[in-house]
Amino acid sequence: MELLTYLGQVAKRKARFIERASDLADANPSVPQMEDEMRERTSGLVTRLRRDKMRFTEFERAAADDTITAALAGVMLGDTRNSKLKDQTFAAATRTMPYLWEFYREIQWSLNNGKIEFDGGEDPNLGSASSGRSPSKYAKLGYNSTDPELLQDMIDVMPTRQPKIGKSRPASWEGVEFRLGNYLAAPVYSWFNFGEMDKNRRTGFKEMRRVLDPQAKHCSDCVGWARMEWQALGTIPPPGERCQCLFNCRCSIDYR
Repeated sequence: MELLTYLGQVAKRKARFIERASDLADANPSVPQMEDEMRERTSGLVTRLRRDKMRFTEFERAAADDTITAALAGVMLGDTRNSKLKDQTFAAATRTMPYLWEFYREIQWSLNNGKIEFDGGEDPNLGSASSGRSPSKYAKLGYNSTDPELLQDMIDVMPTRQPKIGKSRPASWEGVEFRLGNYLAAPVYSWFNFGEMDKNRRTGFKEMRRVLDPQAKHCSDCVGWARMEWQALGTIPPPGERCQCLFNCRCSIDYR
């Protein structure tokens, strides 16, 4: 599946994605719960692919749908589930798609070159995966009903250069599951902070500061943000953005 085609389908079904994200947030009302849920979904998707229980195109769509849904649900946990998500926020939830598509190419390379193989056979414990209709699958292929501004917002948050296939191609299904979890589960905390910052901006907070987690290792970027102390709200990025830790960041933010 082409990335631009997928994004066009996503833009047409914004309401469906938001509805699904709201259900996910209702069922998993804390960051740890949602992280656990998304890890289970990751395991279920990879197991089904490994057991040849779903086509690769179905795997692509399901993983991408869950990545966007989990991002939106994380924002809702940090903000409020009844808050109307702006187009810019919805677009931001799709910004990892080029990297996910790169990962898909790496999985296919590993399959084509015998680094990993389909297991086949029956497995009574396939793990959980997302249920219900895919938010993007049933969108019409034409672009006439797509919100052009939302689609452009989504394209604008994409990297300016197309990612290249990396040197670390998966050599095991465990490796596939670990890396896929970096899209579905690991970013939930970062998206929670994204939503919390938006809520505090809207409700009148003026300043923010980054606080280092005393039990975590810190990259030089996070140390630099923390040293800035109190700054105007929006000056400092939320955890997981513009730092080497990426979605592994566990800094927090104080507001006043």
